[in-house]
Amino acid sequence: VWFTQEQLDAGSEYEQELKRQEEEQKALDEAEKAWWESRKDWVERFPFQPTPHPEITYDPDAFRASREMRDLARNHSLLKMFYESWVPYTEEFEQMYDIVQEELGEVDNSKILAVTFRTLAKYHKASQRDPDSVYRENVRVELPKPEPVNTMVALGPEFYSLPKEKQIQISNELIDAQIEAMRANNTQKYEVRDVTWAEEVEMLKECILGELETPEYGWSGISEEKAIAIRDRLINEIPAEGFLELPKVIFAYNGKYMGELKPGDQLLIK
Repeated sequence: VWFTQEQLDAGSEYEQELKRQEEEQKALDEAEKAWWESRKDWVERFPFQPTPHPEITYDPDAFRASREMRDLARNHSLLKMFYESWVPYTEEFEQMYDIVQEELGEVDNSKILAVTFRTLAKYHKASQRDPDSVYRENVRVELPKPEPVNTMVALGPEFYSLPKEKQIQISNELIDAQIEAMRANNTQKYEVRDVTWAEEVEMLKECILGELETPEYGWSGISEEKAIAIRDRLINEIPAEGFLELPKVIFAYNGKYMGELKPGDQLLIK
């Protein structure tokens, strides 16, 4: 069988491409092996293991009828994704665990760390953007509610030296202002506008704080001051560079894992 030069050249290029792909894959495999070797100590002391609910298993009928079952299934999907990911074995996750342990003692809540780590990664990625550029357009933004009128501060000590008629006039004006403030507080107002990346960064900082303070996610009884201290340590002490290299989706309530649930399956709770 005779081949044209063009066919021979094409065959040679194909072999070269195969060889290039094999070398590229070999380099990736070696890099992955080296990375896992570098994380060996953390892997060995990794403090979490999948823990199912001691009594409740998945029931599709209850899922349709019960919010509790839906919440359990959602939490299971997030934790399933957590335990199947390489992200919890990163240096950044280890540093976060160590900081929280220093601040709160024993840490056995993998869910709070997963959720907080996810938001921390979003925070660092958002911080790299131009703060004045638009993050989202035409967002419905809640307006701040007016501060209630403090009658004693508003009146002041000189009030009682005023003529009686003037006292009555001022008192009526204050009463009207208090009524208007109460109405405003009972009717939430919004505006539709663009939201900047700077605002998104601040929102994510508040999210981290809320996740640490909320008993559903974090530790009941933690004070706001303590939560702020932990959040600030997480932001300032863990280098941002590692977060920037993480996948866009780290841990999430995952429909794939929820869809895989069958009647009687165990549901992870931490």
